[in-house]
Amino acid sequence: MKSDAQIQQDVWAELAGNPALNAAQIVVRVRYGIVTLSGHVDSLAEKWDVERAGRCISGVKALVVAVDVNLSGAGKRQEARVARSA
Repeated sequence: MKSDAQIQQDVWAELAGNPALNAAQIVVRVRYGIVTLSGHVDSLAEKWDVERAGRCISGVKALVVAVDVNLSGAGKRQEARVARSA
């Protein structure tokens, strides 16, 4: 069974190994095998990559993702248009 420190190291290595992510914006905490990922990313695709990184590590009992997506100006305009359409 992996220790919390080893799980944290493995998740961090997985995040850092993804060139599409700015891993410095993600905080990894582990307690009793429960991984909490928090921070900010620039797209929904990056958020999904962060989630995948937490799920693919053996020893993870549960995953909590508290990652905010900071949409660019174009993304915000698109979101407003969708809201008006609804």
